[in-house]
Amino acid sequence: MRKPTAAQLNAFVSPSIEVLEKLARISTEVGTLRRQRWSIPLDRLVIAIGVEGDLKGRVVFLFDPPVLERILTTLLGAPLPPLTDPICLDALGEVANMIAGNATGRMESMGFHITITPPQILTWSEVNHGMIENEGVVIPLNSSWGEMGISLFLEKV
Repeated sequence: MRKPTAAQLNAFVSPSIEVLEKLARISTEVGTLRRQRWSIPLDRLVIAIGVEGDLKGRVVFLFDPPVLERILTTLLGAPLPPLTDPICLDALGEVANMIAGNATGRMESMGFHITITPPQILTWSEVNHGMIENEGVVIPLNSSWGEMGISLFLEKV
């Protein structure tokens, strides 16, 4: 299997930036890309989406807590329930679906066919015990609210 191209990776990064700006009014800057093996800080929720087709693997979104709170406050209003409340988890899943749906459309326009799985919202313990990943590309999106990381564990089939 081969690694995806920059254009294929960008098909996931650009929609992430656009959705954050539209839904939560969070402006972001792309940080320094790096390759690394899977890791996650203890206090994070992650959203994982499986990818099948011309690319295979997983896309994982990792948010600093203030970024999550900003997204959810904008979507749900105040007062904000705990982040693990089902309504918060559903809203985060919808955000992931919007990003993944836009990425799928961009991949189709480049001539690649992919399908995505429904998003999984996972805690640190679920991730570290249930998701073993190879090395991936981590793309940080920095904002005044904190960082959102996009980890792409994708390979061309």
